[in-house]
Formats: sequence, C-alpha cells, structure tokens
Amino acid sequence: MRLAKLFALLSGLSGTDRFTNAKLIHRESVLEHTGGVVLICYLLVTEMHAIEPHSIDRGQTLSKAAVHDVEEMLTGDIPRVTKYASDEIRAMFRKMERWAVKQITLEMDLSYHARNLFTADHFDAKNDPTGCIVELADTLAVVYTVNSEVVERGNLTMMSRATSCRDQLVRMKVQTTKQRWSDPIVQFLHRIIDQANMILDEAEDKARVTPISEKMSNVG
Repeated sequence: MRLAKLFALLSGLSGTDRFTNAKLIHRESVLEHTGGVVLICYLLVTEMHAIEPHSIDRGQTLSKAAVHDVEEMLTGDIPRVTKYASDEIRAMFRKMERWAVKQITLEMDLSYHARNLFTADHFDAKNDPTGCIVELADTLAVVYTVNSEVVERGNLTMMSRATSCRDQLVRMKVQTTKQRWSDPIVQFLHRIIDQANMILDEAEDKARVTPISEKMSNVG
C-alpha cells in the first residue's frame, strides 16, 4: 500500500462536499460524513451485542461503513434522486462507482487480495445484515444534518430532505424486520428509527413557526 496515495484519498474525500444540490450553512465533506456513519454503526452494533452477543459481525459492519462512499473522491456526491431515477440510470452509476473504486485501489497499490476485500466491502454494503446497519447509519447521518441545519442554524432549505429521510426510515423499518434478528434487537432498531422521526418532527416544528420573512432570507 502506498501511504502517500492513502493520504491523497483522505484529502480528496475531505475536499468533496456532500449535498451538492442543497445549500448548507455548515459545509459537510464526504470524509466527515463517513466518520459519522462509522461512529453510528459502532454504537448500533455495540448495543446489538449487549442485547444479543454475536448478533452481527462488528468488524464487517465497520469495514463497510468506512468505505461505503469512497468512490465519491472521483465521482463527487451524486444526489440520491438522480442516482435512483431509474434502473438504467442506477446501473450506469453503479458502473461508474466500480470504475472509481478500481482506480482508487490501484492508485493506493493495494495487493490483489486487499483490492478484492475493499471492493466486496463497498459493493456488498446493502446485501446482508451488516449492510442493513450501514444503510440505517447512513440515513441517520442525513437526519442529523437536517436537524443541525434546520434547528440549530435556521437553514430551512434543508427541509426538502425531511420527506426523503422519512421515506427511507420507513424502508429501514421494513428492512430490519426482514433480517434474522431476535425480536429484542428489531425492537431496539425500531426505537432508534422512531427517535429519528421525532427529530425530524422537531425540524418541521421549527420550520412551521419561523416567520415568512425569515424563511425568505434563509432561502436567499
């Protein structure tokens, strides 16, 4: 592995903004987002282990969280509404992501085995229970951004993300129910999802009581 290229990857991810089709008061980089997702995953799987030891592979979950957006060093942040506009468009972006991951692993001069592990961690991120937790953590990280922008900074333009967050949380309830976890673990995850919806409620309440003049100034 070439350390200088690893540092270049970190620099590229820290210089790549998320929410490119939105206006953030506090800039959020892909590297910052990734750190948040890893931390959320760690806390989720730690709680899951406390409820039922060995209920999920902790190492694999964190590995997938660490690399889940790494291709954005080369592709940039692509809005979800664009990426998932159709099956054909999703397939096109999937091909682009595979190219980006291959380029990144080659640049870092990873061994053949390490490249395969890296690629598997990235592209299998949603195909098993570990991937389900990564996806939930990814969604919770967006909820955090919406809340911090709207409630803490008064950026009402981010309310446009609240609906998509709620839709994703509904989907995550379904996904967590489908996994082969015990009822106590599913109940724990559903409580987390319910809390996320309550945090979105807080953001919506903030937007509802904000004077029209302030809303206009925030948009402008």
